[in-house]
Amino acid sequence: RQILAILVTDIVDYTEVMNNDEKKAWEFLKKQRDIIPPMVTKMNGHMFKEMGDGTFSKFKSAIDAVQCAVKIQDEASKNNLPVKIAVHLGDVMDDGIDVIGTGVNIASRINGLATSGNIVVSEDVWRQIRNQCSLQAIPV
Repeated sequence: RQILAILVTDIVDYTEVMNNDEKKAWEFLKKQRDIIPPMVTKMNGHMFKEMGDGTFSKFKSAIDAVQCAVKIQDEASKNNLPVKIAVHLGDVMDDGIDVIGTGVNIASRINGLATSGNIVVSEDVWRQIRNQCSLQAIPV
């Protein structure tokens, strides 16, 4: 068990896009794969799961996770990829291949609060990043 920052991404309205335009949905997935895994690696994280239009990544630092989320969101915006992102810091079990636990579940659930182009962080993450001058947030 350990405390990790979990970053969750999701392509907004992916199911609807898939139902209406499979080619566009496939393009979204390719963009996701071009943007997210390399950015996570560059920012000291590890993507441990891709589930359809969503990804799960782990970081030892909440600051690294949020800075990565910002960079992913910037790249996604430049590439017309509608992504929403959530970051939570919590207790998880990590066997080196997969990560499970309440920390992952909470990150996944708060991702539902995000909208396209936005990043939602849990209160636990906020406490870790609030003194970072390079990060700005609006409490909701």
